[in-house]
Amino acid sequence: MECAIPMRSCALLMAAAAGMFCADAARWGAAVDGLQLGIRATSAPQPALHVLLKNASPNVQEIPIGYEEEPDPPYNVILTARFHEEHEIPVFDTIAAKYHPPSSGPGPARNLRLSPGGVHDFTYLLSQLTCVVHQTDISLDRLLKQGYTVRATFGFRRTAVVSPDLSWGK
Repeated sequence: MECAIPMRSCALLMAAAAGMFCADAARWGAAVDGLQLGIRATSAPQPALHVLLKNASPNVQEIPIGYEEEPDPPYNVILTARFHEEHEIPVFDTIAAKYHPPSSGPGPARNLRLSPGGVHDFTYLLSQLTCVVHQTDISLDRLLKQGYTVRATFGFRRTAVVSPDLSWGK
């Protein structure tokens, strides 16, 4: 019985530490103009790439994130892939590629209101992301398994915030 209290305390301490260190698997870039961009990958329920936009300022921010369009609005997120120190290649969202802008130009701006510390998740299924390498379409999923990294950039207010590179499985 005397041993139960220290063991319970130790188990609670270990659970709290695991929660602190495993709760956020995202990799975060530097804050720019009060915003920070993170990136992470998940495998369930389907392999996906998450681009996380965080309000790192003490104030509520109104952020332009794209345009109001149907069915899938284009966002101010740009994804690129790179193999070691080679040049970056664009990552294409095959869902967004189906979007045809109206001839009159983009629709009204789409804004996001983020409270201090608030995070918005742009989720992309890996099955919808592709790159062109040596004039061949290759899925981002396949490139990541070959050692490529992926990075996100979010453009806003005439500036940009960038995530760090993300390696698959790391």
